[in-house]
Amino acid sequence: MRRIHLLVPLLMAALIVTQAKGQVGWYRAATAGSLARYGYPYGYGYGGTYGWGPGYNYGAVIRAQGQYNKDTTEAMINYEDARTKWIDNKNKWTQAYHERVRMGRAAQAEKTQARIASRDRYLRNRESGAPPRLGPQQLDPSTGKIYWPAALLNPVYEEPRKQLDELFVLRSHTGVSPEVSNTIRELSRSMLDDLKEQIRSIPPNAYLEARKFLESLSWEGQLPPAA
Repeated sequence: MRRIHLLVPLLMAALIVTQAKGQVGWYRAATAGSLARYGYPYGYGYGGTYGWGPGYNYGAVIRAQGQYNKDTTEAMINYEDARTKWIDNKNKWTQAYHERVRMGRAAQAEKTQARIASRDRYLRNRESGAPPRLGPQQLDPSTGKIYWPAALLNPVYEEPRKQLDELFVLRSHTGVSPEVSNTIRELSRSMLDDLKEQIRSIPPNAYLEARKFLESLSWEGQLPPAA
């Protein structure tokens, strides 16, 4: 009877240990399954093999190296693209700069030639006692268009100015005729007389410019259009 009483506690202890081991095994299996569900390899922490840890770490290194190589390649591509665009923009800027320089020199050369031609005309006319001929900036020889000084744009001169515009256009197409030449001379002198009456209301420089212009315009009407 006494042996039975001793066996009962031993059996109960063995049963408790067995249940505890089962619970621990279930916990380990459940934990491993949860980790696998969240992206960890099965056996992480529980149930893994001896070689899993070093193998996983080596794979991580390989993946990191591949990502580094990819990022480096993309960075080099971006750099080369930016460098190519920079070189292209620099070349375009250089071309534009040289084009502006060329145009500036051409414009300067044109102005120089115009001044030389004007000086030559003035010298030729001075020797003959005649006023200088008008330059292309004052009278277009091919169309007969007159570029009036500011002082002569006053409405007071509108009617004779309009008639002279028409006569010089006619002169550019038909050449010089006595009738056209005489009319140009009379209108120019009439405008000059009106200008002298307004000498006090016009700045001196503007007055001198307008007077010389009318004198030359009257002389132009007696000559064939300049080449």
